[in-house]
Amino acid sequence: RRLGVGRRAEKRGLLLYFDPSNSRFRIEVGPHLEGIFTDAFLGFVVREHTDAFLADTSAELAFRTTLIILHHRIRE
Repeated sequence: RRLGVGRRAEKRGLLLYFDPSNSRFRIEVGPHLEGIFTDAFLGFVVREHTDAFLADTSAELAFRTTLIILHHRIRE
């Protein structure tokens, strides 16, 4: 909120956050995207996909493949 992510896009912002100090990945969405990206869906993506990639490979690959999943969800 402090950064104003999605403010100019009618609160349809999406923020991917990675903390390299502890290899934690988070996804935050604006209120108008919560119907598309539910907490359950995003929790699943982070737990079952992103965290697994971070454990075995690089953060870049985790980001790229997560973006592919999110893009697919938007197209659905």
